[in-house]
Amino acid sequence: MFTLECLLAGAFVKISARVLVELGGNVPILVKEGQVYRLVLPLMLHAGALHILMNSLSLVGFCAAVEKNFSRKLYLAVYVLGGIQGTILPI
Repeated sequence: MFTLECLLAGAFVKISARVLVELGGNVPILVKEGQVYRLVLPLMLHAGALHILMNSLSLVGFCAAVEKNFSRKLYLAVYVLGGIQGTILPI
């Protein structure tokens, strides 16, 4: 997904808000109009190289330990539900 973001934005360091919205970024008014997929897609979008790097480092470090102590299914459920909760809060 990040590769597509970079291609559409013509940039690697910072992805424009326009591109993020085109790819399904959370826009509360659009969610209220029925575009509910915008509650899930932001979990896969990144605003630039630093953003994806920091997310990757946290996933490798902290999340690997969580997944090791709990089941993969539980970890995935917490990740997705937590992400959706984070997209619902601004609405």
